Amino acid sequence: MKTNLFLKITLIGCLLICFGCSKDSTEEDNEINYGTVQLKINGSATVLKPITPVLEFYNDGTYSIGGINCDDSKQIILHFPSTMGTYSCGKLEDSYASLWIGDFFPCTDLFGDGPGAVIYHAIEGSVTISEISEQRVRGTYHFIAESHGGGEIISVSDGVFNVLRE
Repeated sequence: MKTNLFLKITLIGCLLICFGCSKDSTEEDNEINYGTVQLKINGSATVLKPITPVLEFYNDGTYSIGGINCDDSKQIILHFPSTMGTYSCGKLEDSYASLWIGDFFPCTDLFGDGPGAVIYHAIEGSVTISEISEQRVRGTYHFIAESHGGGEIISVSDGVFNVLRE
């Protein structure tokens, strides 16, 4: 009888240990690593994390890449043709770039307090696509951007991206 009780308690203890313990995880453990997007803004380096793979944009054969870093309050969107080559990027070009600096959704509440973001649009520069494969898109970029509404000018240099495809 004592042996039977001892076995039951041991079995219950083992079950509690096996099913009661779980790996400590964070959201980062569950996130997919889509690659990297790097750049320098007026000489200051930053690394952004793509939150999606390379997206085909509106089924028109062009691609879009986005990178975000909420800790640095920066987000970039690059849009370019889906073939290898170097493309001008600016207001009247087929490829373009936009950079957000400041408080923006999803890094802050949708209607949260704060000054909001300043959005810069490329006025001249280029995007070079050096690899397009079934798995990823790689390239470089640089541009001069002007804040929305005019006024402030910034320089984006040493831009590099290596992002998984859909």
